[in-house]
Amino acid sequence: MLNFPNIPRLIGYLLAVVLSVPAGWLLAADATDELLVRVPDSANAVALVNVDGLFKSKLGVKQSWSRRYYIDYANGLAAFPPTVQTAILAAKIDAATISPEWELGLVRLKQPFSMKKLAEKEATALDKVEGHSLVASERRAFFIELRPQTVAVTNHQNRQDVARWLRGTHDRSQPAISDYLREALIGAGAT
Repeated sequence: MLNFPNIPRLIGYLLAVVLSVPAGWLLAADATDELLVRVPDSANAVALVNVDGLFKSKLGVKQSWSRRYYIDYANGLAAFPPTVQTAILAAKIDAATISPEWELGLVRLKQPFSMKKLAEKEATALDKVEGHSLVASERRAFFIELRPQTVAVTNHQNRQDVARWLRGTHDRSQPAISDYLREALIGAGAT
């Protein structure tokens, strides 16, 4: 079950992970990656993390990160479930206020989960937008099932914004982020 307390906490957690590990543990930005193509072209901040790779790294195995993470998640200390394999966090940050205009988390899970159960947990109805299951949380977040093991969570202002984002990224075969961000992601994965 996905349990995102809120987008800022999730982004803060993943950014802390990104900043605290060697760059070689980040994923290279594959031009056909199903997550990266969903990032809007207006994004000016992107973090791409191979969560599963962190747990399987030499340091991760040595320090039992996977086991500790399950305990932290069970105790409510971890921002996302241990079933997350890959995560991308993207945002459009207003340079004047240093605050996000929108934030988007994209996760690939190790196993399918139930959007119906998520809707029940959020005490809301399971809905559809652009052919995708959607749960609108009272925590100002939308959860969207892109594929059976691929989920997005966003704080876009309303369902219309979510629908525009889904339509705008549906048929992409290449990421639309800036060359600068793309090169930074590829460079980080290559070291």
